[in-house]
Amino acid sequence: MRKVGWRHWIVAAVGAGAVGGAATWGGLLYWAEQPLPLAQPVEVQIQQGSGVLQAIVQVGEALGGPRWAWVWLGWWERPAVVRAGFYRFEAGTSPRGAVAKLATGAVIRERLTIVEGWTVRQMLAAVRAHPFIRQTIEGENEAELLAAIGAKVPYAEGWFFPDTYLFDRMSEDRTILAEAHSRMRAELAAAWAARAPDLPLASEEELLILASIVEKETAHPEDRAKVASVFINRLIRGMPLQADPTVIYGRGEERERSLSRADLARDTPFNTYTRKGLPPTPIALPGRAALWAAAQPAKTDFLYFVASGVDERSVFSRSLPEHQQAVQRYRAAVAGEGGEKR
Repeated sequence: MRKVGWRHWIVAAVGAGAVGGAATWGGLLYWAEQPLPLAQPVEVQIQQGSGVLQAIVQVGEALGGPRWAWVWLGWWERPAVVRAGFYRFEAGTSPRGAVAKLATGAVIRERLTIVEGWTVRQMLAAVRAHPFIRQTIEGENEAELLAAIGAKVPYAEGWFFPDTYLFDRMSEDRTILAEAHSRMRAELAAAWAARAPDLPLASEEELLILASIVEKETAHPEDRAKVASVFINRLIRGMPLQADPTVIYGRGEERERSLSRADLARDTPFNTYTRKGLPPTPIALPGRAALWAAAQPAKTDFLYFVASGVDERSVFSRSLPEHQQAVQRYRAAVAGEGGEKR
């Protein structure tokens, strides 16, 4: 915002005094402290480039009261600059309180929550559905998305950190997404730097992929590190991961359909039943807990796990016979419904 010279303020104040006529100094001070007659909150948008006096007068026109009184109040309070953005003035706000809000730049802050375990597609849908985010990125082309936010990664999936982001109303989508990407780069780097020394992972990218699988396999805090240990143990032994969420992710548009035996047998780059090792990309956006579970898995000799069927916990096994018994108990608990997790 540009500053308004004090000569302009003085001229405006003199004019205000002439127009005000009988208004006394004490009366103006009294008016400035009284609640404005607002029946409900009023929102005002101050445009980029607006001057201080212009902004105060605009707010005065929206909230009510003599224009000259608002000009005088601006001279009296003498704010240096006014920040562009949307301001909300609640019922009970006084003229002086309104100017103070402008002077402190207390613009309306909106929020967007990116949920742990979402895919990039789900994240973009939430961004595009937000009424106060300015849309500048069209379509779902990953290359265009990454170029728009200046990301130097080979693909978009997994590279955005799940969290609640605060932003000024009508911020651009690319600004918010760039922040989410930067946060993931920082969180991933921190987890990678503190990783266990014997992990069979060659890069931060592989840690991100493993963390995304852990994110989708369990939401229970006490199970994450054990789930990660199962996958680490399988990688070390050259066993397929056999993670159902990777198979589901590999179905693309059919991810909402229940998993079938045919799906488990159909070979795709994401089918960790038919292919050993990690899938080619993450399958979701992992949160901090999943990243650290993958970086510092529990020290176990577990090779299998299955849902308990009675709560969110998992049952871990060291051998196939032990696992098969756990699967039978799980199926009995859910009356033959649901799917197996390994």
